[in-house]
Amino acid sequence: MFYLYDEFKGRRAKELYAMLGLILLQQMEDCTDQDAIENFALNIKWQYALNITDASDFASYVSPRTLWAMRDIVARLGLADSLFENITGALTKLFALDTSRQRLDSVHIFSNMAHLGRIRLFVRTIRKFLINLKRHHADLYQALGEFAVRYEEKNDGRFAVKPSESARTLQEVGDDCFHLVERFKAHKAVGDMASYKLLVRLFGEQCVLEKTDTSTAVVIKPNKDVSSDSLQNPSDPDAGYCGHKGKGYQMQVQETYSPDKSQPNLLTHVKVEAAHESDSNSLMPAIEDTVRRNLAPKELLADSLYGSDENVTRAKELGVEVISPTMGTQSQAISLANFAFTDADEITTCPEGQRPLRVKTGKGGGKIVHFDKNTCDLCPRQSDRSLRASAP
Repeated sequence: MFYLYDEFKGRRAKELYAMLGLILLQQMEDCTDQDAIENFALNIKWQYALNITDASDFASYVSPRTLWAMRDIVARLGLADSLFENITGALTKLFALDTSRQRLDSVHIFSNMAHLGRIRLFVRTIRKFLINLKRHHADLYQALGEFAVRYEEKNDGRFAVKPSESARTLQEVGDDCFHLVERFKAHKAVGDMASYKLLVRLFGEQCVLEKTDTSTAVVIKPNKDVSSDSLQNPSDPDAGYCGHKGKGYQMQVQETYSPDKSQPNLLTHVKVEAAHESDSNSLMPAIEDTVRRNLAPKELLADSLYGSDENVTRAKELGVEVISPTMGTQSQAISLANFAFTDADEITTCPEGQRPLRVKTGKGGGKIVHFDKNTCDLCPRQSDRSLRASAP
């Protein structure tokens, strides 16, 4: 990180350890940028933690731009991973944590972006390109004439159409996207622009070309043919789409746990992915990451999507037993035959020998048997099919 700063040129840099500490404290305390800056300057607890002993403006004041620049450096250089690994390793030693039992699951993260329909997606992506074209190649923008004016923000209303007109408008914006892609594909400077690459990506994901001997036509793909990893918003091109959870990202989180809660839970692996990524592909990278850092579990609890036969076998080769529910129908489902009955056909115990708390008669005359929830939550048969038993 130090190589980013020149020893002799430019203004003196802020103390880098304090800046990294500021970023960590901001996330720990869930502060806005403004609150973080004020705490840095005025909160004696923050100054003590960051080893700021000088009351001068240079030592105890930081501008918003400096905070943004430092956060950008941390992201670009991947320093967040190093910070996480170093802190996790230190906490493991400090608390003498037992990492033999861990669990893994994913959490959906909604992207801070507008949810766009297909027409609006084309409009926003085309507009983003035209704004950048105007900024960097004004002459090429002017040459587009009325075409460019149509996509100015003041003309947004023309794309707010009735449902009956949406197919026609979608075809129109698809044709316009293809026009821009073709017009500038041979212009190297424009082709290198990130916004132009988004245009190309959008067209490839949403449209196909039908060519004949005499013409070329743009055909909009049906919704079902658009991939879940397609562009969701030009402002957040890395986001994906999950049909179950929606647009955005997912975060794989692995943590230690102790059944008797004698030790604190500690995150041992975190990875952010696009929302369309499958959990089944995330198990082995998580295990391999913890193995590399000497934090691997002996037992790893995970949902059924993680527990494919291949994943279980590969994890076992690394010394990790994956405990996961079986996909599909359970081979050892609980049935009434597993319960103990009296001669009067009343349930006396469950398959694990627990007696019911109470028995009541349902509306249809059948018997509803209630067992202790706390006992059932710890039952080794939790992975078997649940049963609501009733008897005549």
